[in-house]
Amino acid sequence: MRSATYTYKAKQIPTLILNRKTFEMRSIFALLILTNLGLLLGNTPATNLMFQPIAVATGEWWRILSWPFVHVSRYHLLLDATAFLLLYAGLNETKSGRRIGYLMATFCGSLLLPFLASPQIEQIGLCGLSGPAHGLLAISALELRNTGNGKNTGNLLLTGLLLKTGWELLTGNTFLQQVHLGDIGQPIVTTHAGGVIGGTLCFLFYTIGDKNHVPPSSSAGARGFKNKPF
Repeated sequence: MRSATYTYKAKQIPTLILNRKTFEMRSIFALLILTNLGLLLGNTPATNLMFQPIAVATGEWWRILSWPFVHVSRYHLLLDATAFLLLYAGLNETKSGRRIGYLMATFCGSLLLPFLASPQIEQIGLCGLSGPAHGLLAISALELRNTGNGKNTGNLLLTGLLLKTGWELLTGNTFLQQVHLGDIGQPIVTTHAGGVIGGTLCFLFYTIGDKNHVPPSSSAGARGFKNKPF
């Protein structure tokens, strides 16, 4: 009976993981709709939710949380949201808490680096999911590197991402900016690099933690073996 129960629970685990990720993605989608209602209904972006250092300093703290979901045009929203949701759906990480950690790390990195290194953020502010999406892409590449069949693909993807963000930092322009089919505002390229840094550091933090972690069953088994009378 116990074996049958364990088998049943094991079969439930993949479904539970999928349901949690689906819930997370639906929550992100709902936030995107809510923060861009003015844009979707009247083509008016929610400037009161964008990150503006002066506004935050005067007490509008919610901008620190809302800025990634705000976009300047419907095209900008479609572009960022599609890339971000596809990348989030493709994450191999099965733990919901770690996926949320990835989100927080990419959001923080995408905001902190521009805030420290890009003076134009004072004039134009910051919004959009392109920085966090770059962070998720870095995490996806690192996940691929840890799989037997995907190591070369992961290395290639990570190299291309680093070259792209490096080129953007050197030139001050977003890659292929001239081929966009709609308004994407005035991009702050450091947000892309910040997302990559945040996502990479968070992934390495979790990876190091896994290497140093001793499973409870292993340690308990070792103690039992040592204390077993002969």
